[in-house]
Amino acid sequence: MLISLSLRDVTAYILALSSLILTRGFPASAGDGSLRVWDDVDPKEFVGAIHSVQQVKDGIREALEEVQTCAAGSCYNMISSNICDVVGALDIKLGGKIIDTDHGGSKPELDISDSDLRLMKLIMAQCKPTHYQYWNFDRVLHLSYSPSAEASHIIDEALGVKKKTKR
Repeated sequence: MLISLSLRDVTAYILALSSLILTRGFPASAGDGSLRVWDDVDPKEFVGAIHSVQQVKDGIREALEEVQTCAAGSCYNMISSNICDVVGALDIKLGGKIIDTDHGGSKPELDISDSDLRLMKLIMAQCKPTHYQYWNFDRVLHLSYSPSAEASHIIDEALGVKKKTKR
């Protein structure tokens, strides 16, 4: 039986799958224990689902390993944007330590080592504003993880990212 799917259907499916990569590690529950895609998760719930720096590091490592298998720009774009979003969410839990912003005197909810803070600052520094594929987002301008070769090497090594061989 041949299934007919439009390019739009295929793209939506790819985007949904790629969005799940980071939410797997950040359990934003739909109430029934299942996970919801980032675009469907309330930002407060997303931030609230972060319980440790290690959880974020593991999620970013998984995303950086998965992005190596992307065959479409939309896959790469979604994962790259999610990396920046999750570091931004961690920043909220840390009281603004990553991007050096004051959160109205809110007390940090998590502790972070100096080395992990340097790593998260380096990752966030690789997040660049873009409007690439803006139609796939609920906003025109978003951040996308676009590291320099040197930063990518340092980050991958620090997180233990396994390189996948190209076939």
